[in-house]
Amino acid sequence: MRNLLIILSGFAFCGVASASSTVTFPINCANNVNITATSTLQDVQKCTIDKQKNTKGMYEIKFTDANKHKYTCYFVNNTPTEVINHCES
Repeated sequence: MRNLLIILSGFAFCGVASASSTVTFPINCANNVNITATSTLQDVQKCTIDKQKNTKGMYEIKFTDANKHKYTCYFVNNTPTEVINHCES
């Protein structure tokens, strides 16, 4: 039983260590666009886009802000008026 707990706690630690950082809004893009938690896909697409794709049932956009920080934001679909579901850095 003790060995099982040690193994499980090791897996939990690995999961925490690999988690992405929480994003603090607003994100300032290079072209004076401020991204907030209520921004739409169309707003985010005004930033410097690195990649866009459908993944895991979500629409994902990877972009860079004015300070060269990289972000990934997720949307329920790729409709221009869709509001951000969540973002990671």
